[in-house]
Amino acid sequence: MNNELEIRTLAEKFFDGTTTLAEEERLYELFGRAESLPADLESLREMMLDMAALSKISETTAQLQPCPTDDRERSDETEKTALHPASSNLRGASSWTWVSLAASLLLLFTLGSLWYGHERQNECVAYVYGERITDEVLVMQEMQTAMASIADDEATSTMEQQMKDFFSE
Repeated sequence: MNNELEIRTLAEKFFDGTTTLAEEERLYELFGRAESLPADLESLREMMLDMAALSKISETTAQLQPCPTDDRERSDETEKTALHPASSNLRGASSWTWVSLAASLLLLFTLGSLWYGHERQNECVAYVYGERITDEVLVMQEMQTAMASIADDEATSTMEQQMKDFFSE
């Protein structure tokens, strides 16, 4: 019960955006260790466990970032920065910045493609006597005329015969 109160308090702070990293880690830990929770907290369990996994991944990638340990590397980096101060911002930017930029561009491209495809998908087109017609009213009239000519045939005729009759005209 004490854990439930602590979870509720930390969850409230989490959703208010006022938790520290240590409090967030404690919240993830509590959700991971809790055997049973009330329904309202149980619905948050999967999200908190996912957040814990993401936190561990980001810690791992932060540890994998190369750090200059050799004095010679530091002096080379300092020298390059001194010669080209504008380029130091590019070198200081993490690879995540570039990855997030690429992901944003990919997202915009995808959304644009979906929007363009959706707009083109709603186009009404018919080819009548070799001429392309996009006016919805005319297309619907031609379709109704074609359907009426098929429906006027005898009830005993087959679909194959109807198609032959329709395309022979």
